[in-house]
Amino acid sequence: MRRDIVFVHIPKTAGTSLRELIEGCTGKTHTLLRDYWNAPETTPALFKLVHEEKRIRDFRKTFDSRDKGILLSGHFPAQRYWPYFNAESFVTFLRHPVDRLISEYVHLVTLNGWTEPLETFAARPKQCRAFAIWLQNVNLDAFGFIGFMEDFDATLPALSEWLGVELPPRRTNAGNYAAMGVDPRNDENVRALIAGLAADDIALYERLRRERIGNPRARGDGPDIEGQYVGRVRAAAADAVGWIVNKGREFIAEVELSSGGETLAVVAADRYRADLIGKGSRSGVCGFRVALSEIVPGGRTARPVPIHFRVKGTGYELLGSPVEFSVPTK
Repeated sequence: MRRDIVFVHIPKTAGTSLRELIEGCTGKTHTLLRDYWNAPETTPALFKLVHEEKRIRDFRKTFDSRDKGILLSGHFPAQRYWPYFNAESFVTFLRHPVDRLISEYVHLVTLNGWTEPLETFAARPKQCRAFAIWLQNVNLDAFGFIGFMEDFDATLPALSEWLGVELPPRRTNAGNYAAMGVDPRNDENVRALIAGLAADDIALYERLRRERIGNPRARGDGPDIEGQYVGRVRAAAADAVGWIVNKGREFIAEVELSSGGETLAVVAADRYRADLIGKGSRSGVCGFRVALSEIVPGGRTARPVPIHFRVKGTGYELLGSPVEFSVPTK
């Protein structure tokens, strides 16, 4: 299971379904946090820290855990939490801006009693530029996973693989268009008006759809950046601790541990290290820790076992490798 997950829940993009799916699989393995501003869904401790005390800089100090990852979801711009997570940990779903805006309007009318005309609602800057606002000032090329509501069910296998857990199909919080009398989705004049107001969002949606529809995951590693790794490992009692980053692209690298040509384990460099911020890592999420006693086969520790640490699929070996492991003396 992916250690950290940051779900940017853009309204009316199948976000409630996705949040429930992910939370249903991570309750025991992750610290679950929600940021829906002052809505009751928001985690009280997060609301106090981020919105009342304005101490978001202490986010990791407050919620980071050695034993658990973080699952953060909510209605927030990605840039709010971008400094505290690796780019690969972010996930969102998009929907064609015209349909998304109409869906949000129908939701507010049927459930919140809004009487404002659709045309007035659509002209609000925060509505017609929703994607530009939610996704501004972050590196969308490195953004971990971008899916599309129109292909939600077909995207679930790719999302399951990205998360590292099987997700069952589910759909909740669907709009009640029948209650509107006349379905605004079928009004071509309304659609044209919204399209004009949301031109920037449509352009962003179409660009991301071209780039991600075949593969919603960010590029990650590849031969074009193989020579740009830098990392280090050291022994710490019966553990090995280290870090790895790639200077050419931000993602969570995997480290392969081997001895005598045999792979012993593969670990993700997905732990937070405050000491590495600004020293090769933007967010500090690039560390790893592995219990060597759990991966070295029994019967091989009569003498020190040299363990090599290399970036998976490459020839890059971390500084400090190999690490010699011996059974600790009692």
